[in-house]
Amino acid sequence: MGKEGCALPWREMSPMSERIHFIDAHQRGEHSVSELCRRFGISRKTGYKWLERFYADGGDADALRDRSRRPHTHPKTVPTWLEEAIVEARRQRPHWGPKKLLAVLLHRNPGAELPAVSTFAKIFRRRAWCVLAGGRGARRPRRLRSVPSRHPTHCGAWTSKGTSRSAGCAVTR
Repeated sequence: MGKEGCALPWREMSPMSERIHFIDAHQRGEHSVSELCRRFGISRKTGYKWLERFYADGGDADALRDRSRRPHTHPKTVPTWLEEAIVEARRQRPHWGPKKLLAVLLHRNPGAELPAVSTFAKIFRRRAWCVLAGGRGARRPRRLRSVPSRHPTHCGAWTSKGTSRSAGCAVTR
């Protein structure tokens, strides 16, 4: 028997179509919102959120689409004018790193609220200027030295349970 005669016991549903079915069921008025939420397996908070979005947008189904969770504003963002001033100071002294540049700018502008050294370094990286040695990424990873062994299973650090014999003496752990 081929696949043509076989019917699947379930229907494939997308989240968007489930939301539309939820709204349709609500508009028919056969069940309360709480009952609909139980039937659709969602919380009442989510059900009311979908209803509010749908009716606030004039009954448009596009209002039920997933929305971006990205924040609209970033309170810690460096203002454009300040970033440009930092970039200009770096252009004048291209060999200065973020730490020295911050110190000099603070000395020239006492009381100014400047970002942290790490923010200076991020601005330099964004502008494709590498941060000179001294930062976290400047160090090379430590190379481990191998210890010669007498036997393939000899590693020098092992544990055992119970009694074991080592070099002619019994050790109980």
